[in-house]
Amino acid sequence: MAKTIQVVDVEKKYIVRKGEKTLYVEVARTKDGKPIVSVFKTIKNVIVRKDERGRNEKEDWEQDFKDAEEVDYKQLPPEIRRALSRLL
Repeated sequence: MAKTIQVVDVEKKYIVRKGEKTLYVEVARTKDGKPIVSVFKTIKNVIVRKDERGRNEKEDWEQDFKDAEEVDYKQLPPEIRRALSRLL
């Protein structure tokens, strides 16, 4: 089973361009102060839930990156680049 991590504050949001790729990055903190870097390739999602009759009900949901800073990969802080380099 996956471990649940409680995020208390999103410190920074980035839209990162590296070559042809666009990534959406959130830098957050847990309640004990540990940093978390979340990386998204897309910000539009569909949540499928069962309604009261047991039928699938779809709900569109979009991650909020309206206040994100758009940066080139090389402009990111070194610790964020290290985290992303493991994924790219």
